[in-house]
Amino acid sequence: MRCSLSNRSKESLNMRWNLIVTTILTGLVLTACSQQDQDQMKDDAKSAGAEVKATTKDILSDPKVREAGAAVKSVGAKAAGVIKDGAAEAEAGLSSSADEDRTEARSGEAETE
Repeated sequence: MRCSLSNRSKESLNMRWNLIVTTILTGLVLTACSQQDQDQMKDDAKSAGAEVKATTKDILSDPKVREAGAAVKSVGAKAAGVIKDGAAEAEAGLSSSADEDRTEARSGEAETE
């Protein structure tokens, strides 16, 4: 009896195999590096992290970014107001319509009696 794998199973198996091979190769590369190389990579990673942190701080303190944030907040508040007003109008319309239906139903009942 021959067992065939679906395309999805084959893709999953290939992805797992690639992950295993990549993990093994990464481990081999890291063990092949000298302690000095590992320390240098660690320092480079820390330096890159510090640069990202500083850049993020600069972006967040930029007046243009703050203005854009305020504009987004304002637009959001306006949109919420429009939605709230629309919901209130819809509720009032439904209430009025329900009242009219009740009145018609009562008048219909009175006519049938």
